Amino acid sequence: MVSIRKYRSKNGYPILKPIVNSLYNSYYYLEKNKSIINNDYLVVKYEDLVQNPNPTIDGIIEFLGIKKEKILYHPTVKGNLWVGNSTSNEKFNRISSKRLDKWKEEITPLEVYIINKLFTYVLYKYNYSFLENRNYFFPAKNEGLKSYIGNRLLYYAYL
Repeated sequence: MVSIRKYRSKNGYPILKPIVNSLYNSYYYLEKNKSIINNDYLVVKYEDLVQNPNPTIDGIIEFLGIKKEKILYHPTVKGNLWVGNSTSNEKFNRISSKRLDKWKEEITPLEVYIINKLFTYVLYKYNYSFLENRNYFFPAKNEGLKSYIGNRLLYYAYL
């Protein structure tokens, strides 16, 4: 939620409904695809990839049934070293867990509430912890009046 919101918040804090809908669709189709495709569908959690890259990549290689090659352990784009697409404009030369928990500093209380309330099944199924709900009636940084009202109406719609 944080990365999508940051991407969409070029002019202040956005209305969250399209972001929530996007997340819902992503998780809906993740589960739908898994049920249709069965054993030919692999879910890789970002946390697993950045905390244990080699074993995670080994699992992907095994799942795909491809030859293990050194280049698979180094992010590339068209054979060139990938420098990352971090929202912090930080450059990378390898898989890094440095920013793994950065979103926890950036998530707003309303976003915490929405995730806990609407994506409970995802939190349980993929072993994520619930964050503590805080007072979501305070406006988020750069949240204008229009966004504030729209986002709190979204909150009431999900009560």
